[in-house]
Amino acid sequence: MEELNKNDENIINYDFSSVVVMAEKEHRELNSVSWAKTSVFWLAILIVSCVLTVVHQVSDELEIRTFLPFVAWILLLYIITFFIRRKKIKNAYKRLTFSQGSDSITYKTYFGEKITVETDKHAPVEYDYNMITSIKETNRFYLLGFKYNLYLIVWKDIKSETVSADFLEYIFGKCPNIKKKKVQKVMNKERNSVVLLCCFAALFLLNLIMFFI
Repeated sequence: MEELNKNDENIINYDFSSVVVMAEKEHRELNSVSWAKTSVFWLAILIVSCVLTVVHQVSDELEIRTFLPFVAWILLLYIITFFIRRKKIKNAYKRLTFSQGSDSITYKTYFGEKITVETDKHAPVEYDYNMITSIKETNRFYLLGFKYNLYLIVWKDIKSETVSADFLEYIFGKCPNIKKKKVQKVMNKERNSVVLLCCFAALFLLNLIMFFI
């Protein structure tokens, strides 16, 4: 984590501070939220499909040929949604860097009376703590959620030189609109989606083999 310039004229008093250089790796980690939104749904579909495969295999009245097209359509639908989401994330990063004229953007975030965010391209912007409605956790970052699916990214190892509370305790105490004082873990969601893709493909191959047996 980079050191902040404490002589910055835009920042006078703050309790916590964080600097994140947003490059492609950081942008992908930020978009773990996007992968997390549908992961539970697709996991449930996979479990149901596995159960139905077993039922069709052991039942004398049900034939596997009636279930194979269903598995094929599920696999096709998952492949389409998987690559569309990955393409959207890549395009979002390209638009971001194109609009900024740089391959990375530095976000400096200060937590004091209000939340102040500044970048190397724009003037500081202030946010009230009551605008934060959720906190999510990736491998390296905390994502502070606002409405419209917007997130503020800060390092997990963020420290304070002025307060004794840790960062999460500090944020939960200042954000009245976080109803559940709990951090949602969204790490490795893209990798988990790849694993799900492999599982759907394996299930389809299993049904295809059983079809010809």
